[in-house]
Amino acid sequence: MYRRFDPMAGFVRRMAQAAGAVLLTFSALALIVSASPSQDKQEPAENPMPKVEAPKGKIGLILNTAKAFQGYTLFSPNSSRKTYLIDMDGKVVHSWEGADTPSHTAYLLENGDLLRCCQLPNAERPKGLSIGGSGGRIQLFNWDGEVLWDYKHYSANMLPTHEVRPMPNGNILLIASDRKNAKEVAELGRPGNSEIIADCSWR
Repeated sequence: MYRRFDPMAGFVRRMAQAAGAVLLTFSALALIVSASPSQDKQEPAENPMPKVEAPKGKIGLILNTAKAFQGYTLFSPNSSRKTYLIDMDGKVVHSWEGADTPSHTAYLLENGDLLRCCQLPNAERPKGLSIGGSGGRIQLFNWDGEVLWDYKHYSANMLPTHEVRPMPNGNILLIASDRKNAKEVAELGRPGNSEIIADCSWR
């Protein structure tokens, strides 16, 4: 086999190899520099939920962005007997007034009725069971605010709390705290010690 020897070919090949090594070195340095934290102050990423401070003395809606869920909002202030329905501009569309302050839950039903649970009067609340969110009374109103149904459900050792739920068959489901002494708690399977004198189970 005949192979022609060209002294310039070897030189060119060695120069290409050297240039490749230099390029690889510069590439590695570029990667290191780009991975290093910048000393310049970077702009923070956009916060999807910007912190908003209400102007002093302002009451009502303080923020309404394009990301807000479109529709109406139903809420019952903790210290009020009223339940409000507001629109996207914070304007009151409708309101109802119940017997007492709320027990966290209100539902606007499909027919326009309002289902609202509220607290019992102080004189009727079972001692030792009146915790945050406790209820004991459920009221149903029509759109005009007329009471259609008013029901109290509690005992000395049991008190509904936090939540009621309208069921498809028209019934109302609720949860309640149920007072148990240490012996009853142990019989229900809770490990503990003799210092436990009361507990709550949910039903």
